[in-house]
Amino acid sequence: MGTSQPGSILALIGGILGILWGLLFLLWGSILGVVLSTIGLEFLVAFPFAIGLWLIATAIVVIVAGTWMKNPEKCFKGGLIALIFSVVGGGTILGLIGGILGLIAGKQPNTPVGKAGRVRG
Repeated sequence: MGTSQPGSILALIGGILGILWGLLFLLWGSILGVVLSTIGLEFLVAFPFAIGLWLIATAIVVIVAGTWMKNPEKCFKGGLIALIFSVVGGGTILGLIGGILGLIAGKQPNTPVGKAGRVRG
């Protein structure tokens, strides 16, 4: 089992961007709440808040999965979780690519590599 440093970094960046998207939806929901409360449609404010909370929750899971990709025993699981929650959550392309890199690196065996790039055995 290998580790994926690039996949981990991309998943972390994707998770941070997902949190920013979630905060943007929360801000949009609060602005929308002020506007819609004047005409009696304040119940519509729940949708941006729910989406914002969902984006933040899935982004936190992607960040945790990105840290798992640094561990050789958890690299494949971290890649799979980052891939799933990037699709289900905010859908950041960086988290998606990071999850794919984690899946690929998690299946690679840890083999010692010589200076010329050949496997020593």
